[in-house]
Amino acid sequence: MSAPLIPVEEHLAGVLAAVAPLAPVRRPLADAHGCVLARDLPARLAVPPFDNSAMDGFAVRAADVGDASPDRPVRLRVVADLPAGTDARPGVGPGTAARIMTGAPLPPGADAVVPVEQTDQPAGPGAPLPGVVAVLAPAPPGRYVRRRGDDIEPGDPVLRAGTALAGRHLSAAASTGHGDLLVHPRVRVGVLATGAELVPPGAAPGPGQIPDSNTALVLGLVREAGAVPVPLGTVGDEPAALRRALAEALPAVDVVVTTGGVSAGAYDVVKEVLAPLGEVAFTAVAMQPGKPQGFGVLARPDGGPGVPIFCLPGNPVSVFVSMHVLVRPALARLRGLAAVPAAPVLPAVAAVGWRSPAGRRQYLPAVLDRELADPPVLDPPALDPPGAGAPVRVRPAAAGGSGSHLVASLARAEALAVVAADVEEVAPGDAVGVMMVGVSQPFTHLDAAGHARMVDVTAKTPTVREAVAAGEVRCSAAVMTALREGTVPKGDVLAVARVAGIAAAKKTPDLLPLAHVIGVHGVVVDLELAQDRVLITATVRTADRTGVEMEALTAVSVAALAVVDMVKGVDRAAEITRVRVVAKSGGRSGDWRRDAPPAP
Repeated sequence: MSAPLIPVEEHLAGVLAAVAPLAPVRRPLADAHGCVLARDLPARLAVPPFDNSAMDGFAVRAADVGDASPDRPVRLRVVADLPAGTDARPGVGPGTAARIMTGAPLPPGADAVVPVEQTDQPAGPGAPLPGVVAVLAPAPPGRYVRRRGDDIEPGDPVLRAGTALAGRHLSAAASTGHGDLLVHPRVRVGVLATGAELVPPGAAPGPGQIPDSNTALVLGLVREAGAVPVPLGTVGDEPAALRRALAEALPAVDVVVTTGGVSAGAYDVVKEVLAPLGEVAFTAVAMQPGKPQGFGVLARPDGGPGVPIFCLPGNPVSVFVSMHVLVRPALARLRGLAAVPAAPVLPAVAAVGWRSPAGRRQYLPAVLDRELADPPVLDPPALDPPGAGAPVRVRPAAAGGSGSHLVASLARAEALAVVAADVEEVAPGDAVGVMMVGVSQPFTHLDAAGHARMVDVTAKTPTVREAVAAGEVRCSAAVMTALREGTVPKGDVLAVARVAGIAAAKKTPDLLPLAHVIGVHGVVVDLELAQDRVLITATVRTADRTGVEMEALTAVSVAALAVVDMVKGVDRAAEITRVRVVAKSGGRSGDWRRDAPPAP
């Protein structure tokens, strides 16, 4: 009698409940790449750490050069030479200047920098230090000066716990005073293939033998998941060999993944060895492929933390699906990621028909349909709720359908088509789900080679379309008072922000490479002063072939940037938040409105 099938979600929940992030360790920055930050990281140093020059030139007093021009140069006595890294602190008084290089500390008394190109001095290495410099252009206070803390102040957050550390994160940590970090180490995953029929890749198979493709598959998928693959080789169908391989591996790995030997055959060695121990449960999961699954936690010989073990089927397509659906989320939790990334299931339609097994959710390796002369356009864009636009069309990656042995066809798979357990026959045009596994973003902005492209919308009918976006700039009480009283030193903030937002909406294709050049026929940018924030709304209209959501978002974003730029002299802590599309109308997908969130 066959065991009852366990739903995919139930099995995955049991897996995730049994794993936890690896214990944090402290690592120097050079060894922390790919690890996950274990706790929030505040800045120890300001960035920049001191007022410094943004240009090679001369540090001056702005008052001395306010009237400088090529016709009436201002001559200043040069009192110092300041390369980057100098600890010299010469004073710059009236009528004097100091030659300064990019990154060098601004000397006391100076409040601006004149680039060398705006003087009578030659640029480039080897130029002698002049006794007098002629300044040919004015430099207002702050010109080419990078102020201490312009980017970040000590105590400000730099990185959040749960961040997977890439090079840019390590650079930020170094610049803010950190030489090592408390991280969850990279997860070491031992990969062991089983089966007497396996021969190494490249070797000539004998009668009844096949190449071992599972080891390369799992090693690659482990690496793609941000973990460290540890090859454990292959074992045949001898229980003693499997026991020996696991005993040798356990001290050196954090997870084990085996392939093969988990079904009900007479030579299924993994199940034969592990099932009697009671540490690994072998179950039937309601998925196809990948129904036979084993999972448990093996005890370490030294009494340390247990080692989760995933016992996957031997068919390569089953391995591929199991890795994406079950193993990858567990590796994310072991890594300590802020959120366990469950691959989203997006809306799609079947380009052709195929069969699906009754009572099991199907995960069919699929390709995106490239045969459409005019591919479907996601309108509104992906930020709108799933299903708001025309879904992509998918077809099986293998001409043979859904067989779990069709490994060669995996190379073409860009996605897994997801079919509900109660569906036995998929017809062309039927709704299905899709999990992307081959490209990070599918659909209409990729060509057949996977390269970014702009969607051709010439066949679409121009219609009236409108989009509304909103955003906020949170400000201090001092800023809000200055805005209400009209005393911001730079002028009328709201008027400047309105103009900036309107201009930006019209320039959206210049900023977003795949945005269409369309006629923007109306832009309204409104700003309202609330208690502790500036509320910004942008409404954009067109009578063209594609929507204007991006134009509305750009208008709000640039208007918000203009507000921050105008008020930063009063308080640099202004913060842009909650930029989003709130409504759209027109186009193939019709009208849509975001549900109002609760008041902050």
